Amino acid sequence: MTASTRTIELPGGIDAYAPQIEIKVDGQKLALDDVIELRVTLQRDEVGGFSMQLANDFDLVTQTFRHSDFSRLDVFKPVEIRMGYAAANQMATMFVGEITALSPSFPSSGMPTLSVTGTDLLGRLRRSKPGANDTKLFAGRPDWEIARQITTRNKLGWSDKSTSSGPSNPVVMQRDMDDLTFLLWLAKRNDFEAVVVIENQKAALYFGPPRDKRGPEAVTEIALVWGESLVSFTPRLWVGRQVSKVTVRGWDSRKKQKIEATASIEDLKAHGEGQSGAEILASKSGPKEERIVDRVVQSQEEAKALATQLLAETANQFLTGSGEAMGEPAIRPQTVVHLRGLGRRYNGDYYVAKADHVYGASGYMTSFEVERMKEGA
Repeated sequence: MTASTRTIELPGGIDAYAPQIEIKVDGQKLALDDVIELRVTLQRDEVGGFSMQLANDFDLVTQTFRHSDFSRLDVFKPVEIRMGYAAANQMATMFVGEITALSPSFPSSGMPTLSVTGTDLLGRLRRSKPGANDTKLFAGRPDWEIARQITTRNKLGWSDKSTSSGPSNPVVMQRDMDDLTFLLWLAKRNDFEAVVVIENQKAALYFGPPRDKRGPEAVTEIALVWGESLVSFTPRLWVGRQVSKVTVRGWDSRKKQKIEATASIEDLKAHGEGQSGAEILASKSGPKEERIVDRVVQSQEEAKALATQLLAETANQFLTGSGEAMGEPAIRPQTVVHLRGLGRRYNGDYYVAKADHVYGASGYMTSFEVERMKEGA
């Protein structure tokens, strides 16, 4: 079954609307007149973050600086950021996280400023390891249940769209890993993604298959046209790391037998009609196979999922690109951008891996990094 899509057409005239932002710190709105620049970075399988530069004027009467002398902006205070176009009813919550750093600047000339940076709630997992009373050994549990327990322990919500099925493991040990490293390890060995998403204005973890049209779930597709809503795009087609098969080998210590599973390009169910990097490589120089022998797996199913994930990771690097569009809150990891105006070879669907939303003197712009498995898709 192919995925259904919901296409958002971005009109070339959207810049007629004045962009707007809203920043709440500890539930209180920040004065927008002080915001010189705001950047929100959203990325897949990694900690997202924000940074903002604020005017930090000196008050001669009170002998204090507007922001740096007060605790209303302080580390670990919760932050919520919305961006978009109020006139077009396109305001969206982009970020929920917390402040992690403050950096005032007192220049020899010019206005004092305060830089405020922070991370989304995956940052908590990066700082966290299980304590003496926390579970480190998980027996008879599927990976998604383990991931949910890790997020609950760190007070991060769980997305309703996350997977809720999968085989149970005999034993899984966290060992000497922080919670984020452990969570990403669980995701990768299942060919899953771990992404912070915003649901009902709250941050939640999505733990499940990539939402790149390979599966049956509905996918949001953002249509961008070069010269209109797409300001610039630079693709890169590269066959350097492409392989046609990945084989994972391991050892079942309980049954005392070898485990082996192979994933080929057919297992990826890549959408589109163009050729993949592996197919082009095979037609020019013969098939290339990569064998992985140093991975710990506990079952045939786990070995197959890991082989598929490793192959998909390589296949998606065949055609990558970076672009810039007029500010659009819908462009974020786990969305598909459909690019047009780039010619037959580079038109088509790309999966967003990272997005930067920047508001400043030049207005609101969105830059993004994308990938896909096939040319001419």
